[in-house]
Amino acid sequence: MIELLNESGLALVLTVLPITILANILIGAAMAGIEIRDHFDKKKLLKGLIKGLLVYSAILIYALASFLMKDLSVDFMGQSYDLIDAIYIIVLATIVKYTKDGLDKLIEIMKYKEDDYKW
Repeated sequence: MIELLNESGLALVLTVLPITILANILIGAAMAGIEIRDHFDKKKLLKGLIKGLLVYSAILIYALASFLMKDLSVDFMGQSYDLIDAIYIIVLATIVKYTKDGLDKLIEIMKYKEDDYKW
């Protein structure tokens, strides 16, 4: 099963996903400013960690199902994919979204405006 995760690229995107989420959180914290200590919520952090653990557990269970039933496929976005490829697409789209959100926040922090720079 580990071979399936590595061959499909799912292991890589599952490693990159929390990195992009963490980067987004850190940029959001920078936007909040120094008062972040006053607003830090341990319960919210714990909920987020539990949610992440549950999601990763579900993905691994789907990967196991795909490993056991190699012909298992799903219709997704108008196409038929095996289960691992469908999960890969979903996780990759999530990475793209978190990255875009983080970059948008970074642009706001840096006060970059497209009109300021004409190439």
